[in-house]
Amino acid sequence: MNLFDYENAKRIKLVDIDHEEWIGTVEDVISGEDNNDGVESIVVRSELVEKYKGKLVEFPKNEIKSIEIID
Repeated sequence: MNLFDYENAKRIKLVDIDHEEWIGTVEDVISGEDNNDGVESIVVRSELVEKYKGKLVEFPKNEIKSIEIID
């Protein structure tokens, strides 16, 4: 999975490795070279999970089960 394929997506549905579903706006994609741990990641402004609603949440590539563009 190449996270940069989702860089220009408006909204996505992401399922993490704990099977939690997240819906939100893609705010950034960070290359492994630019990330402290060397792992590519995607930053999403959460819309679905109440605890994180409106907040930025970063998902490392190795913690993502699936991503789907919804808008």
